[in-house]
Amino acid sequence: MSAAGVEPVLQLTCRDRNRLGLTADLLGSWALGARNILCLSGDPAVIGDHPNAKQVFDLSVTELVGLAASLRAEGRLLSGAVIEAPPRFFIGVADVPLAPRYQFDRLEHKADAGADFVQTQIVFDVDAFQSWAEQARARGILERLFVLVGVAVPRAARVARYMREHLPGVVVPDRVITLLEEAGPQAEDEGVRLTVEVVARLKAIQGIAGIHVMGLGSMEPVRRVIEASGLFPRPASAAVA
Repeated sequence: MSAAGVEPVLQLTCRDRNRLGLTADLLGSWALGARNILCLSGDPAVIGDHPNAKQVFDLSVTELVGLAASLRAEGRLLSGAVIEAPPRFFIGVADVPLAPRYQFDRLEHKADAGADFVQTQIVFDVDAFQSWAEQARARGILERLFVLVGVAVPRAARVARYMREHLPGVVVPDRVITLLEEAGPQAEDEGVRLTVEVVARLKAIQGIAGIHVMGLGSMEPVRRVIEASGLFPRPASAAVA
């Protein structure tokens, strides 16, 4: 992946592993070349295709972040044992900034535990997100964490409605659904155009570090958005003296 100019982000969920499994995944992924991790609680099993699966949650997501950070800083496992050549992950978490009754405390606790970046839930309502960003900036969060804003292409009006009704924290303005309905057979093209518009407005918000483009099961619209938005090739990293 790095040879192609992109870096993988390993996703770990507390739902599926106990502390032994999570530690093994951390060490194994580092050995295989992964340098970025996204620490997640995990969606409830009952909403997936294995609703009877047992959930683990031996660690909370904040404790998982703390484990990765402790490994990075001290090479220390939760048992207290210290390992040689510890992994030094770039640690990420998720957040839902447009959720009803949103509180910053949970994100700040993750930052305190050692998180470096945050990926947000899908954003359609840029005005609402900008309000969140202003509050986050005032609290120093945009200085503590790299914020990657989630976007996704609504390929049809029914997809946009589903996201509005079923995905927590996804605010889909009526304008988006109306434009998709009016586009008819060209709804996917309109969805790409709308997403490029959202990306352009997000890029203008001071302190936003990047954009996380989600496929929702189809990668071709992702490619189109990335190309049309000028998100690839990625900016070259500054040389370190």
